Parts: sequence; C-alpha cells; structure tokens
Amino acid sequence: MTQDQSATPVASICCATYNHEKYLAQALDSFLMQKVSFPIEIVIGDDCSTDGTPRIVRDYAERLPELFRVIAFDANVGVSQNAFRIRAAARGKYIALCEGDDYWTDPDKLQRQVDFLEENPEFTIASHWVDNVDDSGNLLEQQVFTGEDCPEVFGVGEAIQGTPTHMNSWVFRTSALRAIPQPKMDIALKLPAHDEPLLLLLLAQGRGSCLPERMGVYRIHSASYWVPLSRLNKRFALLQFYYSLPKLLNGEVGSMHQAAIANQIRRGEEKVAWAVVHGSGPFAAFKLRRMMKESDLVPRGRIWPVLSLAARRAAIDTVTYPRVLAGRALRRMGLR
Repeated sequence: MTQDQSATPVASICCATYNHEKYLAQALDSFLMQKVSFPIEIVIGDDCSTDGTPRIVRDYAERLPELFRVIAFDANVGVSQNAFRIRAAARGKYIALCEGDDYWTDPDKLQRQVDFLEENPEFTIASHWVDNVDDSGNLLEQQVFTGEDCPEVFGVGEAIQGTPTHMNSWVFRTSALRAIPQPKMDIALKLPAHDEPLLLLLLAQGRGSCLPERMGVYRIHSASYWVPLSRLNKRFALLQFYYSLPKLLNGEVGSMHQAAIANQIRRGEEKVAWAVVHGSGPFAAFKLRRMMKESDLVPRGRIWPVLSLAARRAAIDTVTYPRVLAGRALRRMGLR
C-alpha cells in the first residue's frame, strides 16, 4: 500500500502498543493489506516498551514514512493515556482501532466500514465480530468478547450492559470523539478499562452498527493488560465504570436509562462482594476497602455497604457449605 504523503487521510488507524514485540508486525501487516480507495495514516503510540517493540515501530516508519506516524512519549503513561493521546493526534475523518497484540483478517474491512458510515450519517460507529486466539495464534475453544451477542444496530442501552463489540473492530467518526465534553473525557481517562466509557460517549451521539462477520482477532495472552488482573481487580474496574455512568450520561440520554444504570451498579457491587469471598486471596476485604477509598469514582458512602454485602456472602456460605470452606472464605477476607 502506497500513497501520496501530502494526501489528507480519510481514515486514521490508531495502534496503541506496549511490549508487543512478538505480535506487532502481524498487526501492522494486517493494516498494510487493507484494500482501500482513500488515503489512510497509521498512528502508533509506543508506551515506552522495554522489549523490541520500538525497533519494529522504527523499521516500519522508516520504510513507509508516507503511511506511519509515531507518537513518542518520554515516560510510560499507561494504557488509557496512550490510547487517547494517539486518537487525539489522528487527522482522518474516521478512526479505526487495533492494539499491537491484535490484528485484522479481512482486507476489505476498513473500506466496508468507512463506506457504511459515509452512507449512514446517523451512525457514529461501525464494528464487526472477532475471533479469540491464544499467545501462539491458535483459535481458542472458549470465545469471549466476539460481538456475536451484539445486535446489528445497537445503542447506549447495550453499552450500559457491557461492551457489545470488541474495540479492535471499531471504526468511528473523529468528529464524534472531538465532540465529547472534556469533563466526561477526564472521567473516561480515570477508568482502568477505557473502551467501555469511550463507546458509551460515542453512542450518546448516534447509533452503532455490528456487521455479523469475523474480520479481526482479539488475542488473549498472559502479558496483556486485562488477563493477568485478579478477579477482584477486574470486577472493581467494571464497578468503577458503573459508578461513573450517571456522570457520563447526565442529561436526557441518561434519564432514559436510570433504571438500567441502577441495576448495573447493584449487580456490580454484588459481583465485587462475591469476588472478595471467593478466590481473591487473603485480606481481600481490606484490599477492596483501600481501592474504594483511593478511587474518586466511588460515591461517598458506598464502601461499607459493599463490604457488608461481602460479609453477608460469607455468612451465607457458612450456612450453605461445609465449615472448612466457609473458614477458607473468611480467611481470604482477612476476617479470620
């Protein structure tokens, strides 16, 4: 793929990467195989990788300077900041996302999604199904976050329930990203998982589309950001997102979904309480209390109700299961 360096890109492929030496070339090659009728740019943000990732980025940028733009950082800024900085630098009318350990499989993917958004101005984002592979690229038996449960047309309601399509399938309007108020973007940047709030804020401006075809791959491996997190950390990350929903969706859009938001907060607190009791290690209750106190996304007065839920969960286990299991649960909470 070659193009005039002076051409204004129609689509910006934003690739956030960190220590993806083993996978990055496959991701970049999947961008280069795209068959498009418009100019593109590939914007890479390497978050101060400590492996061979910078060398790979440099090699591609030097070989194809008309396509690649590298956003450099002086220090590691973290997953969310890295992702949002390179999207802020995008010059295209549309932004396509794919992180450095994932890749695309269909050479017509980008053209089809841009064509759809060009023809359907009421939509802000186009997505599709993905497959899950392991560290070596083998298709996983258990598939998650594939988008297969997502309706072909979706909106805020589906995003409140959880991200309906994987981030590496998204192509969205840059104008919709720029229109997000800064206070809401500040909230999104504080959240550990940045895809949920971004999707929600994009859908507050228009509908989403999910093409029921597999055109990309989400790689699940131990070195990724999300997979190594403990059960408690994962569930607390989601709970913080639920707590932020009223501020992210304040106004008319939020009022339409008040019941769904309240339900997600309740379910999120119950899941965090369950994680405290089951398999989160010793002193999990104290760890949760510390995390909730340190997060300014947790509403005042919610710490003790959530810890009380965990205590009730442990009490139920005491009655329901053998005493040895209940004792183990109490020890994990640091209460015995």
